[in-house]
Amino acid sequence: MAKETRIADQEDENRSDEPDNMSTTPVREPGKSILKAPRVTFDPKSQTELVPFKDSIDEQDDEVIDLRTKSKSSTYGGDRSSNRYSTYSMYSIDSNGKSGGAIKVFAALIVLKIVFFDIWISAGDAITDFLQGLFLMFDFYDGFKVKDTWEIGVVVLAACWVPGLVAVLHIVAHYRNEYFGLSKTLDKDFRKSRKKKFGLMILLCFFFYPFVPTLGYIVNLWHINGGNRDYNVQTARLELFARVAHSITGCIEAPFQLIMTTWLIMKGVLDIPWRNTMVKSSYEDRFENQIPFFSIPMWTLCFSIVDILGCAIQINLFNVYIGTLRNVKSFKRYMNLVGGHFPFFFHAVCFRVITFAFLFIYLDTKAVIPLFIIWLSNIIIGYATVGKHKIPKKIRPKLKRMQSLARQKANLPKITSEVQQKKNNENTPVWLNSFLSIFVPSCFVHIADPGLFADTSGLTDKQKEEHKQVKKQFFDHEKAFQQKVIKYQVQTSTTILMISLAIVFCSVNFTGMKYNNNIFSNEEFNILCCVICALGVISYLFLLGIDVFELFHLNDKPGEGGEISIKYKERKKKEESFDMGEDVPDAVNINIQIDGDPDDITVVETPIKTNRHGALKKATISAIFTVLAISPIIIGYTYSSLEIQSPAYVVMKITDDTTINIRMAKARLLNDPKSSSKSNAEGLLIKCGYNTENKLKCKNQQLNQILLIDMGDNCFEDFKEIDDIECLPYKGIILLENWKDRSSRPVTFDTKGVTQFPIVSISLKDSNKTSDRLQDRHFTNIIFTDFDSLLEQETSDIYKFNCPKDDCTSMKKPEQKQKYVGCDGEVKYQAEVDMTCTSNGLPCPELETWKRKIDKEKKKFESCFDGKKTSFPPAQCIPAKQGEEEMPKSCSGEVEFWDEDDGDTKYCWKNKTKTVKFWKSECQEEVECANWGRWSTQIGIGTCSRTRSRPTKKIRFCRTNNNCVLMELEKKHKDDTTKDCTVDSSKADDYPKAVDCKCS
Repeated sequence: MAKETRIADQEDENRSDEPDNMSTTPVREPGKSILKAPRVTFDPKSQTELVPFKDSIDEQDDEVIDLRTKSKSSTYGGDRSSNRYSTYSMYSIDSNGKSGGAIKVFAALIVLKIVFFDIWISAGDAITDFLQGLFLMFDFYDGFKVKDTWEIGVVVLAACWVPGLVAVLHIVAHYRNEYFGLSKTLDKDFRKSRKKKFGLMILLCFFFYPFVPTLGYIVNLWHINGGNRDYNVQTARLELFARVAHSITGCIEAPFQLIMTTWLIMKGVLDIPWRNTMVKSSYEDRFENQIPFFSIPMWTLCFSIVDILGCAIQINLFNVYIGTLRNVKSFKRYMNLVGGHFPFFFHAVCFRVITFAFLFIYLDTKAVIPLFIIWLSNIIIGYATVGKHKIPKKIRPKLKRMQSLARQKANLPKITSEVQQKKNNENTPVWLNSFLSIFVPSCFVHIADPGLFADTSGLTDKQKEEHKQVKKQFFDHEKAFQQKVIKYQVQTSTTILMISLAIVFCSVNFTGMKYNNNIFSNEEFNILCCVICALGVISYLFLLGIDVFELFHLNDKPGEGGEISIKYKERKKKEESFDMGEDVPDAVNINIQIDGDPDDITVVETPIKTNRHGALKKATISAIFTVLAISPIIIGYTYSSLEIQSPAYVVMKITDDTTINIRMAKARLLNDPKSSSKSNAEGLLIKCGYNTENKLKCKNQQLNQILLIDMGDNCFEDFKEIDDIECLPYKGIILLENWKDRSSRPVTFDTKGVTQFPIVSISLKDSNKTSDRLQDRHFTNIIFTDFDSLLEQETSDIYKFNCPKDDCTSMKKPEQKQKYVGCDGEVKYQAEVDMTCTSNGLPCPELETWKRKIDKEKKKFESCFDGKKTSFPPAQCIPAKQGEEEMPKSCSGEVEFWDEDDGDTKYCWKNKTKTVKFWKSECQEEVECANWGRWSTQIGIGTCSRTRSRPTKKIRFCRTNNNCVLMELEKKHKDDTTKDCTVDSSKADDYPKAVDCKCS
C-alpha cells in the first residue's frame, strides 16, 4: 500500500508541469436555448491532477505561502491588515450587513440548539444508559434487591466506557505527532507542556468519557461571545473535539446500547417498548391527575435512536460540509444535506441494530466473528482508499494560505515535528472511521475546516466568484471520496451480515443448533429473517446513491439546456469519408474523433429544462424514502400482528388462608382455534402419562378437562399419529416441551386444522418451575387476552376463583378472607392476590412492568366502597354449575334481607319481569340501581313441584354504595303439561303483601 502511494506521489511530481484537466462531461450553459446556440466541448484530457495536503498547520505551511509578495491574481493575497481572510467557528454569526436583528435571532437559536439538543441529548443518553444498567442490576421497587439480570447490567455499564477506548486509540494514532517528536527548535517548556496536555487528554477521555461530549459542549457554550467573534484555531479545534467526541459516543456506544436493549426485548427480559405498561405514572398533581412518564428502557431507546442519527449526520455531513452555522442560507444547505441523506442513515441504523441483535440471540458470542470481520474490512477499505485521497493541485495552495493566515491571526506558534510528514498523509482518521462504520457507515474527513469557506467579506466580486469555485471543487472532491468509501463499507458489511443471516436461518430450521431462548416462534423467526433479508436488499440499492436528492437531481439548479446525441453507421463495403457540411447546426462547434469511416450520421437534439424543487417537495420525498427504506420492518410487524397468534398464558390458581396465588406460564399457541374455543379453555388437568389409549380416544361429548402431554413421553408419539386430533373431547391441550435452548425450532406435527380447542406448548424451563401446579385434577385456565387488558379488567378470567360453597356472603366489604357482593353486583372474594409469571425460565417482562406501574399507581377497583386503593382487582367467584347453586348465607352480625318470612323485610313486585326486588334497611326505600350483576344458575331445580314452597329460583344483586344492596329474585313453578319449571310466579299467589316497584 505504501509503495503504491509513493509511486503515485512520484507520478504527481512528474506531472506537476502539466495543465489542470477538466472533466470529459459535456458542459451545458443554462439559460441558452439548445435550438439557438448550443455549444458542446470535449476536453482532450480527463485525469485531474491531485497533490497531497494535510489539515494541520505544520512545517510545510510557509513553504507554500512564505509571506510572499501578493500575486495580482490571488484571491487570498493582498494586505493582511485590510484583506485578510476572516473565518468563523461553528457558532460564529455573520453580523455584517443590514439584517442585524435577524442575525441576532439566529445566534440565539444556535445557543438554544446547543443547550437543548447537543447538551441534553449527549447527557441524556449517558444518564439513561447508566440507569438502564442499574435497572437491570437492582429492583428499584423491591428494596433494591439484586436481579437475575445483574450480569447484563454490568455489561451495559461497562459499555459506557467503550467509546473512551476508541477515542484514546484515535488520539494516539492521529494526533501523537502534534505532541511528541516535536522539533528541538521549539521551546523546551512548550514541548513538555504539550506532552502533559496529551497525557491529560488521554486520562480525561478514558475515565470520564461518558460525559466528555457534554463537558465539551458546555465549554464551547462558554466561549460564545454574542456571535461576533472571528475564527480562532483553538476554539475551532475545541468545537471539533466536542463534536467528534459526541460522534464517537453516538456511533459506537449508543448503537451498542440500542442493540443490547433490542436483544433483551428479543430474549424476553424486557417488555416490548410500545406496550401500555411501558408508560407508568409516577407523579400526581394537586388535582390528582396522573402525569405519565416513560420507563427507563423506553427512555434509553429514545435517547439512543436520536443520538445515533444525530451523530451519524454530524460526523458525515456537518463536520465535512458545513462546519459553521452563520446564517439562514448555511442552515438551509445543512437541512438539504440532512434531508437527502436521512433515509440512508436511518435505514443503515435500523438494519444493523436489528441484525446484530438477531445474531447475538442465535449465535451468542460467535456473533463477534461477523462484527470483527466488518471492522477488519473497514480498516482495509480505509487504508486502500486513503492513499488516493488527494486534494486537486489547483486549489491546494489557496487552502494552505487560508489555514496559515488563520494560525497567524490567532498568534499560534508553528509546531514542527522531527518526523517528516509524507505528502500522501491526508487528514483522514482511518482507525476512527473503522470503528464508527461498524454500526453506522461513516467516512469522516477533515482536510480543512469547512468553516474556512463561510466568509467572503472584503473580497471583490471577481474574488468571490473564484472563492466560490474553490469551495465547489473542494466539496465535490470530498463528496466523491466520502461516497466511494461509504459504498465500499455498505457492500462489505451488508454481504457479511447477509451471509451470517443465511447461516442462522439454515441452522435453526434444518439442524439441532442450540441458542438463546427468545420470544420468537418458528413462524415469527422466519418472518424476521425475511425482514432482515429485505433490509439487506434495500442496503444494496443505496449503492446507487446515498443522497436521494442527488439521485433524483433535486439539487440541480433551475435552467434550460439540452443533450446532443450523435448516431452514426458505417457500411462495410463502402469506404467514403463524410462531410457534415450543412448538417451542422449554426453556432455549434463539434470536434469529435470517430473511429472508422461512418456513412450515416444523425444528430439528435433533446431540450432539457430543470425546474426548481422547493423545500416542501424535498421534505416529502425524504419522508417517503425513509418509510420505503424501513418498509420491511413495517410490513413484517403488521403481518405478525395480524396473522401470527398472540401468546397464551396457562393460569393455575390456588388459595391458602389469606392469599390467592396465581401462577402463570407463557405459552405458544400452535393452532388457530375459534373464538368460542378460546373463551372456554378451562378445566381440570388430565395427564397423559398413563391409560394413554383411553385418553386419546375420540368422543362426541366435550369434557370439562384439559389434556397435559409431555413431549418426551410415548403419549406424545401416539398423539402425533392421530389422524383427526379435533375429535378429542377436551377443552384444550398443553404440551410440555422436552428441549431447551431451541425456542424457535419448527413444530414437527401439523395442528393448523384444529379449531375446536387450543393447543399450546410450554418451555422446559417454565414447566420445571410450575411442575408442582401441573398436576392431575388441578383447575387450569388458558387465557389469550392482551396482557394489559388481562390484568386491568376486573372481569378478566385470570381473577376467576372457585369460592368455597359453604362460606357466607357478606353484604359489606370484609377485611378478611370472605365472599361479598361487589360494586358491579357480582359475588367476589376478599383476599390478597400474589401473581407470578415465567417465560423461558425468566420473569415475564409484561408482568414486571405491570407491577412497577401499579406500585406507583394503585387503583380503586371497588369505587363504591370507601376503602384504600389496591394493586389487583378482587377475585371473582366462578358461578356454580346448574343444579349446584344455593341461596346465599348471611354472615355473622348481618341480616338476610331477602327473608320473606321476616316482617321487616323490604320488597316490591316487578310486574313486567314477574320478579320481586328486596333491599337492605340501610337503603331506606327502593332506589334506582344500574349495576346489576348476572343471574345465578337455577336453585332447587331438582325439587321443583306444584307446591308453592318448592319452586326453582334465580337471583342477582346490585349495590349502590357501601351500605345499600338490592337483590332480585325470580321464581319458576312446574308446568303440569310440560313437566318443566316454566310457570312464572304471581303477585297474588306468592307476594300478596308486596307493593309495585317504582324503579325499573
